[in-house]
Amino acid sequence: MATVIDINGAYQAILHRLQNMHGNVEVGIFDDGKKEPNKTSVYDVAVYNEYGTSHIPARPFMRQTVDNHEQEWADMAQKLEDRVANGMSVEQALDILGNKAEGHMKETVGRGKFKPNSPKTIKRKGSAKPLIDTGLMRESITYKVNK
Repeated sequence: MATVIDINGAYQAILHRLQNMHGNVEVGIFDDGKKEPNKTSVYDVAVYNEYGTSHIPARPFMRQTVDNHEQEWADMAQKLEDRVANGMSVEQALDILGNKAEGHMKETVGRGKFKPNSPKTIKRKGSAKPLIDTGLMRESITYKVNK
């Protein structure tokens, strides 16, 4: 068995940082009061699209993002743990991960595979692109770090 001799306290500092790696990142659209021009909350629009309604087919941009990037995020988190062990703050690491996930979710809204808009919706919007109308929902995707 090897023995670690911690002359300058660096090993203990690393252990302390690793033991105190608490926190998580939430990514999505938070109920912050933003409204679409028709006065519907952006949060509600996101929920309606994610799960569908009697008039709107489900276009699960959040679940699709997780399905497509979960392993990539896990790999990134592992690398970030190593960086935290070498001095990066937990908040910085979570910020990097959240920023990446936010970008992936916004990309999914723009490029995901979703049921097409109805002809009536296309006529009203002037576009066949699902999930993109005013752009406010996509712009509202963000992340927050919780410690």
